[in-house]
Amino acid sequence: SDNPGPSLSQTPKGFAMSAEVSPDSKCPICLDVFHNMSYLDRCLHKFCFRCILEWSKNKPECPLCKQPFRSIYHKIYYNKFCIFIYITDS
Repeated sequence: SDNPGPSLSQTPKGFAMSAEVSPDSKCPICLDVFHNMSYLDRCLHKFCFRCILEWSKNKPECPLCKQPFRSIYHKIYYNKFCIFIYITDS
């Protein structure tokens, strides 16, 4: 018998999730899904690593709560360790 539409096994995984992306899964700077998610040391707000690194060159202050920060916590999953990027005043 004919089956209209794809079966569940033929549907791409995560399709329903990608159609309705939660605002919590988007970077507040670029408004895209997180790429290399990073956290600020004081407030722990999360951003794409490149976004917050570029932002920090202009002003080392959280774009959301305006709290100053001194480091960015950037976790590298494939190496299973955490890198701390320290922002210094120039």
